[in-house]
Amino acid sequence: RHAVENGQVPQGLRRAMETMQRTGSCFPHGQGGPAWPASPGAGKGTALYLPSPLAAADPLARAAADAAHDLLSRAGREVTMLHDLLRDTGHEARRWGDEYLFRELRDALLRQITETAPALIITEDPHTLNALRNDFGLSLDVLHSSEAVAADLSRMIPNIPPRKDSHVYAVHDPCY
Repeated sequence: RHAVENGQVPQGLRRAMETMQRTGSCFPHGQGGPAWPASPGAGKGTALYLPSPLAAADPLARAAADAAHDLLSRAGREVTMLHDLLRDTGHEARRWGDEYLFRELRDALLRQITETAPALIITEDPHTLNALRNDFGLSLDVLHSSEAVAADLSRMIPNIPPRKDSHVYAVHDPCY
């Protein structure tokens, strides 16, 4: 915060913050290939899938987001994604000390969430998950995509046979 207030922010960070203020994401949009097809509008009772803002700029992140969206849809969820409106939650701005930009981005995303009226939000991005759960004051559930997939699998296959080994397996999410 001290560096921001005293104009001592490194040039790379300053550029990222300017990009975030201009586009809603610290990743430049438009580098991820052709635009995603429009997602069907969500209504009450649907899940809103919010991929990482990186998906707007990186083809591999976009492919992962599309695959997760497809998997959730195949599991019987009515899932919509705000393809053309991928925004950051503003968590980077808050961590960098720019509370004003955080609130601006948070409020813009909250308006989109309110307009979509989902029953829950699903994301694979640990930063988005943390910000939505802790900084947004939402009254609806926010799930990591792995939580949603695990719930769907246990619903679809209620009698999964027990493992034949006694090992404990974990997926490491390196951010939170």
